[in-house]
Amino acid sequence: MGGEPPCGLTGSQAPFFCIFSALASCVSLGLVMPRDLCCPSSSRIRMPLTSRAPLKHRLSEQFSGLWYVVSMVSDCKVFLGKKDHLLMSSRTIRAMPGGNLSVHMEFPRADGCHQLDAEYLRVGSEGHFRVPALGYLDVRVADTDYDTFAVLYIYKELEGALSTMVQLYSRTQEASPQATKAFQDFYPTVGLPNDMMVMLPKSGVWTKACPRPFLLPQGVHGRMWPCLIRVGWQAHLLPPSMH
Repeated sequence: MGGEPPCGLTGSQAPFFCIFSALASCVSLGLVMPRDLCCPSSSRIRMPLTSRAPLKHRLSEQFSGLWYVVSMVSDCKVFLGKKDHLLMSSRTIRAMPGGNLSVHMEFPRADGCHQLDAEYLRVGSEGHFRVPALGYLDVRVADTDYDTFAVLYIYKELEGALSTMVQLYSRTQEASPQATKAFQDFYPTVGLPNDMMVMLPKSGVWTKACPRPFLLPQGVHGRMWPCLIRVGWQAHLLPPSMH
């Protein structure tokens, strides 16, 4: 990002866009790039791609459906400044051709449901993606049983600052003990301490703010959502099978 906010956002709109874009950058998935190429001086341990169970062939189909982000840990400065005020968010994932994922993100807030869409492009092995549209650096499915939980490793750059995040996905808003243990066992291996972790509370405004998933129409860039909200655009509903 950098420079002026897009679409001519001014006044009170500009700070909100900058804050939400930064948070989305912290809590979303990423673009694959070897860490030693983008950050050669970093002493951080490179994440090994390990899984409690082998990643299945055609992970994109197994990984599809609704997930809740129930916990996360990160050294992202924007995240650390906001983590005590964050609520549980959701991801609606659809399998796309070639093993790609279409990911719709919803962030419930007291003032409404803020939404973002992106396509995660598979790179190489199962569970490894990139997202050119959002400019993230690396995302890997580090651990999953597909049916109840997933642990995601994320590495990204925001306005020149590199950071790491690990997210715990759950099929329900209550993570199982197995899921929580997998998450807590993993994030220290990439150098993230306990004091950077937050268990996200369920939102009391979820049903009202985010009553059902939405998708931007094909060809509309995820970063265009502030412009569309500004002009009163109404998003398209997902097919009934995705609700």
